[in-house]
Amino acid sequence: MAKNVHDTADTPEPDRGPSRGDRIIDLVALLSLLGAGTGVYLATGPDVFAAVTGVSAGLFTTWHRRKDSD
Repeated sequence: MAKNVHDTADTPEPDRGPSRGDRIIDLVALLSLLGAGTGVYLATGPDVFAAVTGVSAGLFTTWHRRKDSD
């Protein structure tokens, strides 16, 4: 019997990327960091805001990369 060329049993599914739920978690995490940064800015002023923004961006990037490697 001839093998069906459209048989995809041996073909792995392509990576579809992050799901909608993962994207929502990313959005919540990013908005939380922005909210925390805004709170620090209002409490301390613009001098500390640059440091908090840099640390927040670093934490989000580290968290996001670690999650992508799972």
